[in-house]
Amino acid sequence: METDPNHDGIDNLTAYAFDLPPLGALTETELARLPQLVRQNDNTLRFEFTQNALLTDISYEVETSVDLKTWELASSEIISQDDNIERHGVRINENEPRRFYRVKLLL
Repeated sequence: METDPNHDGIDNLTAYAFDLPPLGALTETELARLPQLVRQNDNTLRFEFTQNALLTDISYEVETSVDLKTWELASSEIISQDDNIERHGVRINENEPRRFYRVKLLL
């Protein structure tokens, strides 16, 4: 069972993986570290998330699905890096049928 001591809906593994405080309210900057859809300047969409390059005990896998039942790996690319924090992204083709994206965290 995953632990969420402050009852904010973010378990400790997710907080650890995205460098969030396990207790207390999250700031907008901290919330932006979580996986999210981002509209680019050229009006395309990208699924983005941050990854701390120093965390060697956890791995991040981006998965995609059309039905939320069957998931397959999607490749992401590093789109920016600031110190040890990498921002990863997966470009979304809006001409394809609707797809769902998630980051799977593995210890």
